[in-house]
Amino acid sequence: MQKVWKASSNDRYSGNPKDLVDLILDYHHIKDKDKFLKGTIEDLSEFDIADLDKALDIIKSHKEDLIILMTDYDVDGCMSGVVGYKMLSELGYKVEIMSNNKFKEGYGLKVENIDRAIDKGAKLIITADNGIAAYEACEYAQGKIDLIITDHHEPIPDKYKIPAKAVLDLKLKENENLVFRELCGCGVLWRILSNLYNEKKEAYKYLGYVAIATVADFVPLIDDNRILVKEGLKLINENPPLAIECFKSLLGIKEDIDEGIIGFQIAPTINAVTRMTGSIEKAIQAFISDDEEVIKSNIAYCINENQLRKQLVLNIMDLMQDDTYVNSKNQIIVEKIPYESSLETSGVVGLVAGKIKDLNQKPAIIFAEASNGIMSGSARSVNGFNLFNFLHDLPDDLFVNLGGHAMAAGMSIKEENFKKLQEEIYKKSLNFDFKQELNYLIYLKPSEINIELIKTLESLKPYGASFEKPVFRVAGKPQRIMTLGKESQHSKMIFSNLDILAWNMAKKMEKENINEYIDCLGKFSINSFRGVDKVNLTVEDIKRVDFSKRM
Repeated sequence: MQKVWKASSNDRYSGNPKDLVDLILDYHHIKDKDKFLKGTIEDLSEFDIADLDKALDIIKSHKEDLIILMTDYDVDGCMSGVVGYKMLSELGYKVEIMSNNKFKEGYGLKVENIDRAIDKGAKLIITADNGIAAYEACEYAQGKIDLIITDHHEPIPDKYKIPAKAVLDLKLKENENLVFRELCGCGVLWRILSNLYNEKKEAYKYLGYVAIATVADFVPLIDDNRILVKEGLKLINENPPLAIECFKSLLGIKEDIDEGIIGFQIAPTINAVTRMTGSIEKAIQAFISDDEEVIKSNIAYCINENQLRKQLVLNIMDLMQDDTYVNSKNQIIVEKIPYESSLETSGVVGLVAGKIKDLNQKPAIIFAEASNGIMSGSARSVNGFNLFNFLHDLPDDLFVNLGGHAMAAGMSIKEENFKKLQEEIYKKSLNFDFKQELNYLIYLKPSEINIELIKTLESLKPYGASFEKPVFRVAGKPQRIMTLGKESQHSKMIFSNLDILAWNMAKKMEKENINEYIDCLGKFSINSFRGVDKVNLTVEDIKRVDFSKRM
């Protein structure tokens, strides 16, 4: 695959960090820079979502009844359950959380959930982060139990009108005129339930959970979401819930919680429970319990499941890297995990697909071995190639289910269709000439990089979807190049004021003879060790360069 490096600006760095700030904001088309950088909770857009008043009236009418909060089993669903439970309980409602087992019941509101809620004596179900596609279950609930749908996913076009007492989803066409429509499921629920308080400020204390969900669900981290995350992170660090304190203690986190710690440590730990067991219940209990021992026990359980998840992925990758298809000439990789069929294996296919994609710089579609004749698969793409559209154009009879977006997709197929699907994809992509465009902000000389500059970049946090941490191009001759890791799989390039870290790129550097002058793209951070700060650059791509040629 051909990689094309593309600069957003060909200007040279002026030496003033504030000029880079303007460049970053302009690159992301930020019009109101002052609000973007300094916006507070008071700057949230109006939330006049369709059916809001109807939903609030229904909830108030069930003040004496049991309410079931039906959540998804990912981080957004977990935090939706936590926020809904804490807010409704505080307001005097009797509420229980219900979520499906991923492996047994699957995603979304089911007829069985309606029956379980009725058996419990509940009179109202509120969905969170799911429900907009649950037409059958909603229809079944009619006349049996009141139902409020709160969601943030796209509705199914041919089943647009969900039969529920109230349907609150920002993606509905009734909400096209709202200023901001990109909240996660937890954000939607928090904004709805905030209206039950006499003083909305009383609901602000739950913004930490909204921040975790917003970061973990990869919704655009701009406008309202940026405000919610900034305010939520501030609350988490000033007055951390017991669950967050336990996470920090058990994971050895010393610094303040930021979007990076959520995205790379806390969220994967929560998600691992569902990936490995199918159930999010232990994670939910860790956040709603007031018993410190229960909290510690449940978080320790989540951490252990995450370690098992990591080991499972390592085992799978060891097996898959031994096979010839890793270096295949096929433009799209389509393979199944050569591992004993298990529920856990199907829970990590997305992670494996992502790693195979990164290793080969090609789109990857990975399946778990069949269970009851059905194989579950996950796909990950590269920048510039809409993998979902590609799959959607294949014959319908190849898939049992298919869903997703440009960069990722999930699917299930009949076992007997695997070879046929593989052949169809290979045939259709045979003459593809993939060009992966790697965008960077600006070129910097190593001598231009310093702590002040990186601290200025850090002041723009939180970074995330639609406001990604900027990528820079850096080239020069390091004082030393060394390998790291048990298998010497990583490389470290040392400059006087800068360490450049290339994870899992040692083989690439050896193969391409990158051993003197380097040219790389990467993201900056500050590494503090024994009271000394040093700039790190984490490499996204690297190549050999003739440094005698002017950059």
